[in-house]
Amino acid sequence: MYKHNYIIMLLLLLSISSYGQESLTFLSYNVENLFDTNDDAHKNDSEFLPQGSKSWTEDRYQLKVKQIATVLDSTGADIIGLTEVENYKVLDDLINTEQLQPRQFQIIHQDSPDFRGIDVALIFDPQKFNYLKHETIPIHFPWDKYYRTRDILSVTGITGSDTLLIFVNHWPSRRGGQKVSDKNRMYVALVLRAKIEKIQKEHPAYHILVSGDFNDTPEDPSLKTVLAAHTSLLNPQAGELYIISSLLDSKTGSYIYRGKWYMYDQIIVNQKLLDGETLVVGRESISIYMPIWLREKPGKYEGYPWRTYAGKKYLGGYSDHFPVTVKLFIRGQDPH
Repeated sequence: MYKHNYIIMLLLLLSISSYGQESLTFLSYNVENLFDTNDDAHKNDSEFLPQGSKSWTEDRYQLKVKQIATVLDSTGADIIGLTEVENYKVLDDLINTEQLQPRQFQIIHQDSPDFRGIDVALIFDPQKFNYLKHETIPIHFPWDKYYRTRDILSVTGITGSDTLLIFVNHWPSRRGGQKVSDKNRMYVALVLRAKIEKIQKEHPAYHILVSGDFNDTPEDPSLKTVLAAHTSLLNPQAGELYIISSLLDSKTGSYIYRGKWYMYDQIIVNQKLLDGETLVVGRESISIYMPIWLREKPGKYEGYPWRTYAGKKYLGGYSDHFPVTVKLFIRGQDPH
């Protein structure tokens, strides 16, 4: 009798796994100036050198790399969009840490013309994401031919049986004030929107995920009007974009400035990924990753992201942003 019940249970479990769903975790993280200690003549990295204003030593660099690896490892992330990385070397050091090396992450990165020398990048577990191609989308502001910002990184791959297209962004900062800098982010939004519309016209089956640090909230005009990304996820329409991160509690955010929280780090998807038949984003899985050890200790700034620097003062923390994570589900296929 016991053996008969065991066989029935085993068959039931096999049936569930055949028709169930796998998942993977996507993470977006601004890692706050992940610079090495080498002088790059082509970048403005003097601040982050041993003799620089921040006294950026090899020990501090190695600690920073280990800390970021700890964050990524603790989330179990499979595909990771990163902002504020200096070069390929820091990414290679990151994926070869003791925490991450077993995952055999692969790197997608290209140098940007950003005036501070920081780039965006994608690292991924090849067991979860089958890389096909990538490109960078440069930003040339028509009103200022000398102003340089980060390129947008576009990476295409296969997840499950579907094509997943990921954009990693780091839009211009609010340096000089929001009103002064709004036009810069709105122009980047215009470039990105044109690219997405072109891709969806040519490849309507693509599942699209847009991530990164936008230096704007879901209600700001760059996202709401120019990118035309919706904050309501009801009745999604083909060709439209939806801000999954808008589901988060409005009283929290991924970044804090002068005591006010801002949701700058977004996860945005197209309708195909929002209600896909085989690959779908888990709406309720969106979260800001903010465990106690990633936050400032009791005091004036308790609960803030535990950052590496406050101005020129070294704090020894992780980043001035919290990462944002979301799950993608690969729905099971009928084996027949």
